[in-house]
Amino acid sequence: MPANSIIYLATYPPRECGIATFTRDVSDSVHEKYGRIARPKILAMQEGSERHREYQKKVFFTLDESKIEDYENAAAKINSMKDAKVLNIQHEFGIFGGDYGEYLLNLMEKVGKKIVTTFHTVLDNPEEKAREVVKKIAEKSDKIVVMTNNAKSILAKDYGISENKIEVIHHGTPNINIFKGREKIRKSLGIENSKMLLTFGMLSRGKGLEHTIRAMPDILQKHPEAVYLIAGQTHPKVKEWEGESYRQELQGIIEELKLGKSARFVDRYLNIDEIIDYLKAADLYLAPSIDPMQICSGTVSYAMSAGKAIIASRNRYNEEMLAEGRGVMLPENDPAKFAEEAVKFLDDAAYKDSVEKKAYEYSRKMIWPNVATKYYALFRSLIDGKENYFSILPKIDFSHVYEMCDGFGMLQFSDYSKPLRESGYTLDDNARALVVAVKALELKNHGKMAGYADEFLNFI
Repeated sequence: MPANSIIYLATYPPRECGIATFTRDVSDSVHEKYGRIARPKILAMQEGSERHREYQKKVFFTLDESKIEDYENAAAKINSMKDAKVLNIQHEFGIFGGDYGEYLLNLMEKVGKKIVTTFHTVLDNPEEKAREVVKKIAEKSDKIVVMTNNAKSILAKDYGISENKIEVIHHGTPNINIFKGREKIRKSLGIENSKMLLTFGMLSRGKGLEHTIRAMPDILQKHPEAVYLIAGQTHPKVKEWEGESYRQELQGIIEELKLGKSARFVDRYLNIDEIIDYLKAADLYLAPSIDPMQICSGTVSYAMSAGKAIIASRNRYNEEMLAEGRGVMLPENDPAKFAEEAVKFLDDAAYKDSVEKKAYEYSRKMIWPNVATKYYALFRSLIDGKENYFSILPKIDFSHVYEMCDGFGMLQFSDYSKPLRESGYTLDDNARALVVAVKALELKNHGKMAGYADEFLNFI
C-alpha cells in the first residue's frame, strides 16, 4: 500500500495558540488512526521571520504571514510533494497576512492539490471585504469544514456558499476518563474540601471574566467553600498589544470584592495533561464570553468531554452545543445570573448529575478518534481512484477490565468508567471475562491477565 501524506497549513506548536493546538491534535489523530497512509506534513505560519522556533520534523516549511512571496514559495513546495494529494487549511483570520487574511489566496491559486479549508471563525453579517475574501477562499476550496450547523447556515445565507460544499465536523476533544485520579488531583491542588469552579484558556478581553468574578460574592454567601480558578496565560498577541493589563484589571476586581484566595489565577500555559487534570478536578465550568456571534469554543468542547456542568454566556456555539439540557446558557452577562445558576448546581446534586451526563454523552461524537475518522473520510472522498483504506487496529487496552475487578470477581455494572461495587457479581459476566482473559494470554504483553483468569475461574 503506497505511503501518502496529508498537508496541513496552520500555526503549530511550540507556538502557543488555539489553532496550533488544534492542528497538532487533528493531524496526530488522523495519523494515529490511519498510519502511514495519512502521514502529516505541516506548513507552519509564523508571525515574522525573526521568530525562531524549534519545530518537529513533520514541519517541513514555515511562512512569514506578512510576506506575500512566502505564500507563493509555499505553494511551489506543496506542488513538489508527489505523495501528498490533499491540503487542509486550518483557517483563522488572525494568522494570515493582508486584509482579512487575503494573502492566503495567493497560495490557494497556485496549489495543484485538493483543498479542504476548516473555518474556525465564521463572521455573521460581515463587512464587504471579509465577505469577498471568505467567498474566494470557498471558491478555491474543494470542501469547507465548520464545527456547527449554525456556522454552515451562516456561510450559506451570508456568503452564498452551497451547502453541498460544507461539511460539519465537531471540534475535537480528548477522550477523558472522568473519574480516574480525580480525588488525587483535587488533593494535589489543595481543593479537596472545596467546590471548584473553573475557566481555562488564554486570557483576552473577549473572555468576559469580569462577570464571573463579580458573581463570586453571591456564590460564596451560599457556598463559602467555593473557589474559582482561572487557568491559563495571557494570549501572546494580546500580551504584545497591551501587556498584562486585562489580568491586572481582573486582579483589581478580586481585591475590590475582597475575594482573597476564593478567586485566583493559574498564570501559565497549560499542556493537555494539565488541562485534563483541572477539568477532572472541577465541580462546575464557567464559560463567559462577550461575543454573541462566537461560532466555536474549544474550551466548552473540552468541558463537555469531561462531563462538566457548564454555565455559559449566549453565543452561536453555545446555542447549539448546550441545547436540550446539556448546559445552562444565560441571556446576558449578568453576574447575579451566573451566581444563581452556580448555586442551583451546587445545591442540587441530581440536577447537576443529569446535565453532566447529557453533556458527556453528546461529546462522544467529538472525541478525537471519531473526528479523525470524519476528516479522513472527507480527504479520501476527494482523491481520484479512492482506495478502501481501513484504520489501524487500536492497541488493546484492558485498564477498564482491571478496574472492574476487586480480587473476588468482576463487578456487574459501572457508571461509565466508575465501577459500581453495590451492583455485585454474576456468573455469566465472570464466565465471559474468563474467555477474554484466556484470549488475552494468547497475545503478547498481556501476562498480567493470568492473575485475573485465576480470579474469574475461582469465582466460577
